[in-house]
Amino acid sequence: MAAATIPSIIITLLPTSKTVTFVATIDACIINPQFKTAATLLTWLMFAFLLAAFCMLFMGTKCAHNEHVGVALAWLILGLATWFNTYVMYVKPMYPASLVLRLCLVSANQGSVLAAWWAVMGRAVYNCRFRYHVHLVEWRLASKAAQSAGT
Repeated sequence: MAAATIPSIIITLLPTSKTVTFVATIDACIINPQFKTAATLLTWLMFAFLLAAFCMLFMGTKCAHNEHVGVALAWLILGLATWFNTYVMYVKPMYPASLVLRLCLVSANQGSVLAAWWAVMGRAVYNCRFRYHVHLVEWRLASKAAQSAGT
């Protein structure tokens, strides 16, 4: 979580000419090209670091309930959202002036976070809500099998 505050601290400490400036005539913000490159690079570095950290955590974990499938799908969704943000920033540099592009970007970001959450939690929520007793038996059997395989 601390790494996510780094861009906010940098934006606060740097002068606006080095980061983002508001242009009243077009009612939009203009991003400094060097800052855009640095912010995009930092975003991809944080994404790669977190992905590597989760991969290292899952390498030593026995996945009795196929949790890794949901997590892999969530990472794929979040990676596509990060790619889409990068694409829009560089291919459509005046996207802040377009309401449609801004709404697409916000919708894609919100939708990807929601889809990533459901990719990880959807199966568990469904099973607990609609198949509670059957799922509880399956859960116990899979947990026992994973414990016996680990010892």
